[in-house]
Amino acid sequence: MRPGWLVCVPAFVLLACGSEAREGIHSGSRLRAKFLVDADGDRMFQGFHDRDLDADCAWAGGDEPRCLPEHVGTITFRDAACSDPLLAATPGECSPVPRYVTVGRDDCTDGAARVWHVGAQVAPAQVFLLDTLSHACTPAAPDPSVMYYGAGEEVALDRFVGGSVVEQGQGRLRTRTIAGRDGSRLPRGAFDAALATACTPSLERSLCMPTFLGTIFTTDAGCTFPAVGYPAACEPPRYIGIAHDELELWELSEPLTPVPSQLYIQILVVATGWTCSPVNVRVNPGALLYSSHARRPLADLAPVERVAGEGGGRLQSLWIAGDSYRSWDGFHDRTLDAECTPTEVAAGQWRCLPPMPQVSLYPMFTDPACSLEAPPHAYVAADDVADHRAIAWEPDGPCRSTAHLHELGAELASGSLYYRTASECMQLSWDTSVQRVFMVGAEIPLDDYAVMTPMVE
Repeated sequence: MRPGWLVCVPAFVLLACGSEAREGIHSGSRLRAKFLVDADGDRMFQGFHDRDLDADCAWAGGDEPRCLPEHVGTITFRDAACSDPLLAATPGECSPVPRYVTVGRDDCTDGAARVWHVGAQVAPAQVFLLDTLSHACTPAAPDPSVMYYGAGEEVALDRFVGGSVVEQGQGRLRTRTIAGRDGSRLPRGAFDAALATACTPSLERSLCMPTFLGTIFTTDAGCTFPAVGYPAACEPPRYIGIAHDELELWELSEPLTPVPSQLYIQILVVATGWTCSPVNVRVNPGALLYSSHARRPLADLAPVERVAGEGGGRLQSLWIAGDSYRSWDGFHDRTLDAECTPTEVAAGQWRCLPPMPQVSLYPMFTDPACSLEAPPHAYVAADDVADHRAIAWEPDGPCRSTAHLHELGAELASGSLYYRTASECMQLSWDTSVQRVFMVGAEIPLDDYAVMTPMVE
């Protein structure tokens, strides 16, 4: 199983397309791009549909990814060689058993080494667990709280669309793009050519942060030079990140040999400030311990900014941009003068909703005995009261909820609500300069918000 170190890596980028440029998203002969589209043609990318498999799929893997349908990875097996996989699941009406189970054979990527159809339910007397770091296959007792499913027919990897990762664009910040072998294209993230590493845009810092390993350990008694463990079989990121008074990035050194038996950890003590204390360490089998040799000033990183698109429709795309790199970062509704997020408000019905308070589902009471249930109410940030609306998500069958928009009703006084713990009824108070609580008023239609419709190219 994966050890508990922190790896900060860029996620697959969610992109939108509008009446401006396609921004690098293309359907292929087999993978068809899915979008949500509004009346003006503004579109948000929703993923790919593999028309040969008649299933949605998502790219997974390293430099040679594949577009895999919904699947569950497993480290559970029937045999001592860890070659006959089992799926451990707790299926229900709203979470059916997936069609595929996959096995990865290393700890370096999220790709699948082998894929099977999920087979029939089984009741193994013993199971075996694979450690992907050490490759040890260890016997274990079955978990009585889950159901086990055997592997059915194995599916050859070339049954799924494969691709490669290429860099596109000029300048320092470029776009890493998945180029599908069927002609499909999907931007995957940013690449900093000056640092020769992938990076993740941070609007908080207005910088593209290089991929780094987070740590709290250092090699010295001054808690200056960070150290971190990483699988020996994997190529590590080029940087280590450690938080002192602020985030510091350090360039990774060669692995430490021999491995020291003691490192140092920096702890923030409220009364006295930072302290640096020695700790005994042990590196797990199959891992290496890396130190650092040079600090990389954040001023050296590539700048990014948030910009508005040029489309003339109601929904204006917002982008994170730097040099030739752009990634979609939401919509601005010109009519409402507010940012909004496409949301499925009922089965198959989508609206672009601005942020708004939600009606609380937590049971509250209006009396000190917790016997009188409180009416529906919403907690509203004090500076959001001007919107006068809250949204309630009410069950619409066992697996789906429908959005209902309400006006805000009468305000509740701080201390007028109570909640029940395991042993007593407690009064709830709040600071009205920060938060206010309102009863839910009349339901109103969702007509003020832009309609979006699913489509497949």
